[in-house]
Amino acid sequence: MTHWSTPYIGLPFEARGREVRGLDCYGLVRLVLLEMHRIALPSFAEAYVNCAERKMIAAALDAGERDLPLRPFCRGEEAPFDIVEFVRAGISDHVGIVVERGRMLHIEAGKESVIERYDVGKWLPRLKGFYRHRDLIR
Repeated sequence: MTHWSTPYIGLPFEARGREVRGLDCYGLVRLVLLEMHRIALPSFAEAYVNCAERKMIAAALDAGERDLPLRPFCRGEEAPFDIVEFVRAGISDHVGIVVERGRMLHIEAGKESVIERYDVGKWLPRLKGFYRHRDLIR
């Protein structure tokens, strides 16, 4: 049986991308939640002017604290389809979607989407926290 994440591996990056033909990190999270759980997150593609993901991600997560049905929770409780957030210089600048505890599906500028560990290496020092959509609360 094919894992749910398989069709999302190898997708191309596109700044402000919100379609399978090109995605940024938030666009990938948004696409997975929509296709796998019929959860429609706002686009936020218009929320930033340049290709820097930092401003868009910070704006999206700041808005999420007020408007989105995303709930923060502690590390160690993550499950598939949770959102993992990363910071750089204290500003939220990247998100991925948990595939299993310790591994995320994500995409970076200039690269294709991949599954990578977030609990070791370059991602661990930048890990800020986790969010779960209220419709996925178990």
